[in-house]
Amino acid sequence: MMKHIALVTCLLATVLVKAQGYYGFTNSGMEIWTNNTSIANWNLLGGSILKVGHVKNGAFGAAVKNEAASSGKLVTSFPFTAKVPRAFFDYKFTLGAANAADTCVIDIMLTRWNTGTASREILARIIRNGVYTDFSWQTFSYPFTYFNSTISPDSCFISINSSVNAGYNVNTTLSIDNFTFEAPAGITPSSTRNNITRIYPNPVKSNATLVYELKVDSKVTITISDVMGKVVHRFMFEKNAGMQSESLDFENLKSGIYFYEIKSADEMKTGKFTMSK
Repeated sequence: MMKHIALVTCLLATVLVKAQGYYGFTNSGMEIWTNNTSIANWNLLGGSILKVGHVKNGAFGAAVKNEAASSGKLVTSFPFTAKVPRAFFDYKFTLGAANAADTCVIDIMLTRWNTGTASREILARIIRNGVYTDFSWQTFSYPFTYFNSTISPDSCFISINSSVNAGYNVNTTLSIDNFTFEAPAGITPSSTRNNITRIYPNPVKSNATLVYELKVDSKVTITISDVMGKVVHRFMFEKNAGMQSESLDFENLKSGIYFYEIKSADEMKTGKFTMSK
């Protein structure tokens, strides 16, 4: 029964992605690795990580594993302004021992910085709890629960936890791949992986050049945010379709990790860079 449900869910996810368009983000497909234990644009906060084979939509996925010192936890965050209805992702969950009682959690939050309270507000959320029956690769589609649908988010935070149990089992592993978000009605975005977008030099010392492509003539807004989602720069242009190259002044930014968002009439692209002074 579980296999039939998983198959139907997988087919539904595929149809929705193709029919309505989707958002990706930098390395949402888990394809970019520094080496077999270091993945780009994601941060390992506990346990260990390993590049694993997963042939769907690319060659690789990420396996987050519990270790004796800590349970596995992998996180990422990036600028994101769309009120998306749902998320898709692939995962499998493998227990470290036959009698283990570990529960994995995939937590996706759309948030916005609230200037009135000087704190980050959660606007929408998905929490997927996985158990021992999820032992083979499956595609899941989940709707966001919106707590405030009247305003748009400015950031997305994703947390992948191989176990949330206090007495977790060493070697329990959560494998994950292919995050995408269904586009809201009337918008046709595309995955960051399929667009020519880059910033150089990276790391940045003062000035940087941002290269991207526009499919149509459009007004363009480039937003720069810090790791907390606070906007630190915003640039606006009117551009013709084609390849673009913008020289941006970051002289006043402190050392650290920053995210850029390029928003045009018909799509949004995101990326990440490091300031090093």
